[in-house]
Amino acid sequence: MRCYEWENVVYAYGDIWQVIGATVTHFGLTINDSGLHARIKEIEGTNKKGGLRFLTRDPLAMMDLIGLDGPRYEEGFSSLDELFEWAISMPLFRRKVFERETISGKQGRRLEKRPMHSKFVTEWLPQKMNSNASNVAPEEAEQIDSRAESLIPAATSATVHDLGDKAGEESGATYLPVDERHNLLSKALLRFNKSEQYKSLLENNKERTLKDAMWTKMRRILPLQGKQLGQAMMALKALVWWNDGQPRLGLQANKSLDKIPALDADTVDQILLPWINEHWR
Repeated sequence: MRCYEWENVVYAYGDIWQVIGATVTHFGLTINDSGLHARIKEIEGTNKKGGLRFLTRDPLAMMDLIGLDGPRYEEGFSSLDELFEWAISMPLFRRKVFERETISGKQGRRLEKRPMHSKFVTEWLPQKMNSNASNVAPEEAEQIDSRAESLIPAATSATVHDLGDKAGEESGATYLPVDERHNLLSKALLRFNKSEQYKSLLENNKERTLKDAMWTKMRRILPLQGKQLGQAMMALKALVWWNDGQPRLGLQANKSLDKIPALDADTVDQILLPWINEHWR
């Protein structure tokens, strides 16, 4: 498998990787022509590209992570039925992901442009589910689509809390247990040695968020507009510096508000803003 080029795998067998990609995206992963990526939920909302963290271009490692049978892929497939069976064998598969796709709007246009994807969604999968339902005992039928309750051991799941705060479920993906995305993210970061990079990205994002909030609050308290407001903000960034927990006027650039670590919201509201309101002229 390692002899395969990444592109040769993800573009093989028509639209099958569209099917697989539509599944794993609900678990915070993205498969594209440059590799497998983790999506950082805390960042992707405001910076889609910056919210991607590269994991691997190794097809075998990617398949192993998401639970696909690499050796079976190497054997090849003689029919669409075999290919689709292989795709849905991964523990991450959720039929409800595809039940949400309709014949109208954006999803409908995708079905029109991708015949294999369309066949899977509109024909093969409904027939498969109907066949399963008729051949499975009622008590087992309730468990057909409840796989991957825990993708990593409970002892390892604590890593999720170390790496960042828990985020809510994706909008429109309420059929996924909340922990599943976090469990898979933790597993992927550990597997590909990206945990430290992930923590650094979260810390940098938190810093930017706090500073952006600080600048926004400063703009709002200044009774200025347009060019005057811009000039006043430039002056505040350059001339107001932080010393011993208090704002001061000075020219020590390494202590200016633009250079120091972000201040927490309480410090901004209780100390910085009142001081600026009094001294800005």
